[in-house]
Amino acid sequence: MIAGKNLALGMLLSVFAMVPSVTLAEEIALFVKTPVKPEYRDRYVEAARTNLVETRKEEGARRFDLYQDATSPDVFHQFEVWTNVDAHAAHLKKPYAVAVAEARKVGQSGESEVIRLVPYRSDSSGKASESPSSQNLIVVFEPKEQLKEEFLSEFDKVVTAARKSEGNLAFELYRSTDPEGKFVLYERWESPAHYAKHLATPYVADFYKHFDAVIDKRERYSGKDLLAK
Repeated sequence: MIAGKNLALGMLLSVFAMVPSVTLAEEIALFVKTPVKPEYRDRYVEAARTNLVETRKEEGARRFDLYQDATSPDVFHQFEVWTNVDAHAAHLKKPYAVAVAEARKVGQSGESEVIRLVPYRSDSSGKASESPSSQNLIVVFEPKEQLKEEFLSEFDKVVTAARKSEGNLAFELYRSTDPEGKFVLYERWESPAHYAKHLATPYVADFYKHFDAVIDKRERYSGKDLLAK
């Protein structure tokens, strides 16, 4: 088993090392979507909560959130940001990380979707929201390749304006390295009302004028932090 874990860790490190735009000293991020069998959900949640509490204490963890999907309670969305590859590698060896990996291995109902990322417009604070009233979202964009620069130009305006909006706690954009061609938005609002107000702003309306022209696909996930009371 130890050999298997070391092999998996080595493969992960090699993936980041092979991507030209990522060095072992740069900040990295991961988005992991995991479906769990209903009968194993409680076991997985118990292990995941312990992992959340302990991981957030790690010096190299800039952000570590795990959301239970708002519409599919057997699906979990994990978003993590690390100071560098070494910090993430050290985390994977922690007993609580091993425990949740084992619970996931036994309880998964299908393959996890993993997107490896680097910051584009992040400025991540590392602060987690455990408020049951917060609106937490992860949005995966796939812009049309030939219009990627136009997408980024228009979305930069949204990032700048959203961060100044009342009730915004985080609005961070990441670029995927594996697979390539995706951008992942991590956003958090004090409440659904603040999020609704954001959606009604002129800067969002201006962006959506370009949306159909520049975006091939969008997947939007919302959920509750597992530590929220």
